[in-house]
Amino acid sequence: QSKMRVNAVIVLACVLALAAAQRPGRPDRRLPGAGFGKGRGAKHLLRCEDESKPECSCGDTPCDPVTNRPTCSCADGSEPTMKSPCKDESYPTCPGACADGSDAKLTANPFANPPCADGSRPQFFKCICDDGSRPKPPKPFGK
Repeated sequence: QSKMRVNAVIVLACVLALAAAQRPGRPDRRLPGAGFGKGRGAKHLLRCEDESKPECSCGDTPCDPVTNRPTCSCADGSEPTMKSPCKDESYPTCPGACADGSDAKLTANPFANPPCADGSRPQFFKCICDDGSRPKPPKPFGK
């Protein structure tokens, strides 16, 4: 009977651990400003002039591209920037790529200059670089 109790306690502990891991509102393991919504955030795409990562924060977590954009700053005083996704190092234009059908324009600082005025993420497949090529999705610096 004590073996049954031990098994029951182990099962109960596992169920509680799973429930705690799934509950909404659990503390986010990322830094505030690390990104928007699900998946990888955008902070890992930004770099300072000295190649360090910027410090980013939001008024509240989680950050949101429309209502709660992060504010990012660099310790070296430079403005955080994102590497161009184009081979020619231009920033692409994306005709009709926003949710409202408007054109998106990517820039070196997507937090300060959001690509879509409506706050949506652009449909990247609609983007084109100045040289006519298609951009590659942005990758973290150093990769």
